[in-house]
Amino acid sequence: LFIIIYIFCYTNSVSQTVSRQDSISILFKAKLFTVSDYGIGFKDEILNDIQNQKARFLMTTYSEFLFISIEFDQPYRVEGGMTTLIRNCNYYLAFDILGSQFYKLGGFDFVNIDSFFERLKRGEGIVSGYPIYNAEIEDVAIPCLYSY
Repeated sequence: LFIIIYIFCYTNSVSQTVSRQDSISILFKAKLFTVSDYGIGFKDEILNDIQNQKARFLMTTYSEFLFISIEFDQPYRVEGGMTTLIRNCNYYLAFDILGSQFYKLGGFDFVNIDSFFERLKRGEGIVSGYPIYNAEIEDVAIPCLYSY
């Protein structure tokens, strides 16, 4: 009985560690999507800037997606110096847990809103053409995004 309890506790703690590692990897990869706004810089500088960007998972009632907000505060590197681009926006991404795919929802020059909603219809359910209204995303108005 002691051995079974030990194995259960060990397995449970390992699965939580893997889950945390996965979420850290997902956030890092999401931040990489912002690299296109950088100027010219050394790879170590750019990597450091990306690692220090503020990103967070948004609260949601969707079960098959993670939603991420990345604060736009990255420097734009030019030859002989550095400046900060001024933008009054954040980047917003959706991560499909089952398909391991990112969808750019806002803040980018090109977004994947149509393909996001196609995937959403297959997985989460749709009522009258709009995503189910009881499902929400913190800081994102899903009906407004659908209209876009």
